[in-house]
Amino acid sequence: MKFQGIATNDRLVQAKGHIVSNMGDEKVMLSVRNGKYYNLGMVGGRVWELMETPITKKRINRSVARRI
Repeated sequence: MKFQGIATNDRLVQAKGHIVSNMGDEKVMLSVRNGKYYNLGMVGGRVWELMETPITKKRINRSVARRI
């Protein structure tokens, strides 16, 4: 199956099974499933915050673009 990408109006939401914490101005995430840490950085951290409730890709893009 070929990945089709995420459409502009698709709704995204945080996946369960992750522990996220602030480290300075950035966020880090621990995947409970595989035990790995990920640095989301400032932009990824903002995207994670926005995805606390279902949100469209379009709204995420607009929010991130305003901050850059």
